[in-house]
Amino acid sequence: MSEQRAEEMQRILVALQMTRRDLRRFDSVFTTRTELFSQGRELGISTLLLADAAGVSDSRVRQLAPFEEKKEEEPPVAPAPQFPAEAPLLSQYASRTTREPHARRMGAWVDLEELRGITDDGRRFHLSGDMAADVLGGIPGDVDRVFLCGPPPQGPGSNNAERVRSWGLQPLFHGDWAISVKGHYVKDVDSPCFRFTFDSRDVEILFGSSWFGPDVDALSGQAAWQVLRRKVAGAFSGAGLLSTPATTGRDLWRRTIPVGKGWPVMGTQLRELIASTSGQGRMELFEPEGGVDSVDQFTYLDARFAYAALTWGMPVGEPHHWLPKSKEKVYDEAIHVLLKSRGRWLVRFRIPDSWVHVGILPVKNAAGGWSYPSEPGTEATTWADACEVSLAHQNGWSIELLEGFTWAEGKPLDVWARKLKDIHTVLGASEPVAARGARAMLLHAVGAFATRTHMISKSVPLADEDQVPANAQVTIVGDELVWEEPQEQSAWTLNQAHPEWAACIWARARVRLLDAPGPDGTRTGALHVPRDEVIAFRTDAIYLNSDPGWPDDGKIGRFRVKGRINTVRPWPLDNTELFRLRDESER
Repeated sequence: MSEQRAEEMQRILVALQMTRRDLRRFDSVFTTRTELFSQGRELGISTLLLADAAGVSDSRVRQLAPFEEKKEEEPPVAPAPQFPAEAPLLSQYASRTTREPHARRMGAWVDLEELRGITDDGRRFHLSGDMAADVLGGIPGDVDRVFLCGPPPQGPGSNNAERVRSWGLQPLFHGDWAISVKGHYVKDVDSPCFRFTFDSRDVEILFGSSWFGPDVDALSGQAAWQVLRRKVAGAFSGAGLLSTPATTGRDLWRRTIPVGKGWPVMGTQLRELIASTSGQGRMELFEPEGGVDSVDQFTYLDARFAYAALTWGMPVGEPHHWLPKSKEKVYDEAIHVLLKSRGRWLVRFRIPDSWVHVGILPVKNAAGGWSYPSEPGTEATTWADACEVSLAHQNGWSIELLEGFTWAEGKPLDVWARKLKDIHTVLGASEPVAARGARAMLLHAVGAFATRTHMISKSVPLADEDQVPANAQVTIVGDELVWEEPQEQSAWTLNQAHPEWAACIWARARVRLLDAPGPDGTRTGALHVPRDEVIAFRTDAIYLNSDPGWPDDGKIGRFRVKGRINTVRPWPLDNTELFRLRDESER
């Protein structure tokens, strides 16, 4: 070994020992150490020596400084999974009714800008500051659920996500409050849940925006909560409002299941297959075609309460696992008949050479996102709902069925959806803020039917890195190391696990963007306007460079014009520009 190389290796080990002594909760030190790990591994220093010098485990070194031979780039399209042979189609779980009343919990609605709050029963109070410790120290002693209103809370950090997360990780100076052993949920900074405990008291801090939108304040949130609570109690026996719209929505649904009736839950492997191959809303921004670089008639349309219009005729019971009996392709009439059933299919498709419009079938890419191929002649394999495959087949796409599941059709969601739609309609005329809560319960519950492993956030100070699990993916938030851990699903959650329903509703929403029924037999959707007029899709919204003049009779699910701009604007090239046009059009 050359003297220079030996000196370089010794320099790295000494430098690591220095970081071990001087690590004082700063990002720069953490980054420097990671760089030293990488340099050391490239020079051939063993992970054991590097770990010993820095005072960490060798698995932490391998995680922070992976040193592997370069692999070929992943293919743009992820391989479509197949169902494991002999795996059970049904689980031991089933969704059954409940009529048991919930105990009332005392909540509070807090405005951090005004440093004031109001409890569910109308008591007002003030806070001494805007940090988590101030909220915990300022709420009345019987409050165990807090909804923050207004702008997101801000702790230290370089961006909004980091500041929101760090807000709940700051020292708690009032009494002996501590972060609950259940951990925070801060992966989604738009709807986090901070959990704290003191003696035998537990307090959750959530965002009021998850119920009533981002513009709700403490007083209007508290008032809307009381109105919505009374409406829900009158429509669903024994019901109340729980912490989140998703949990409340599923609880209300259980109260509509007839006594003695049960909806079987699919087996573990089938639930995972459905959940992993089912995208949610279609989010796609199109580049201009034919040399066009401007928009001269920006039109923003969305489908009124779209998911509520799509809960009919769900797949129920034990599915039939369909496999072709030979390698012969199944075409035309046979496909048409099979796609009439509620089902999901693994298909190989080919886009016609004459195709000149947007894509129809979703294809999962290697990064985990979804794309919608539209190039003529494209061939791909993907899982899709029967309604999506049927639409592609009707439009001349070549379809080969490789594998699938078909179910009987039932009405497990009809009563539940009707009650929530009725509440939404009644409140919409006089209590529009409360009406948003009815909408949120239906939308979030649909998503929660597809819940997989729930992640909770754990954290320790920078100096306590040895407490971090060896394989955890760690980020620095303020002075804390934060990582996610899977939380075992409760029996309650598993009994309400129906990804087959969520996948069906999401697929219908994507189809509705392309082809949807209108009043008096008319058809609406992007496939009924020229391709070069389609600007973007966003879940239940279509953005066009024209006003298609689609009729609207006011029913849920119908497309309605939300905004227009009749002067020339640049074609939006990213979501920021699209949202700017959307907001301007609504004004």
